[in-house]
Amino acid sequence: MYLALERVADARAVATRALEIAERHRYLGQLAWIHWLRAEVSLAERASSDVVEGHLARAMTLAEPRRMRPVLAHCRLTRGRLLAASGQAPAARDELRAAHAAYEAMAMPYWLARADAQLAALD
Repeated sequence: MYLALERVADARAVATRALEIAERHRYLGQLAWIHWLRAEVSLAERASSDVVEGHLARAMTLAEPRRMRPVLAHCRLTRGRLLAASGQAPAARDELRAAHAAYEAMAMPYWLARADAQLAALD
């Protein structure tokens, strides 16, 4: 919610606290979600692509064996946005199409529309 309100510092604080708790208790599924959130916060803060990619990689590593398809789709969307922001349109398009396909398969219309909007912004 804080990111939607452009309260990035608050989003970072909440995500950092959630990460501490999830790591302490080894809530691996929650860690996948939190690392995706940290990637989103880092992207909003215009952090280096390495920082964003690091969080995405951790999120996907945790999500894949747990078959957390929504987390994986969100990571693809975030990576697509990151690549688009860095001028890598073909790679961004590939990631955004993968996110689109995943959202469509899971019947997630809100996120499907977000993927469509990102794809349209590349054209």
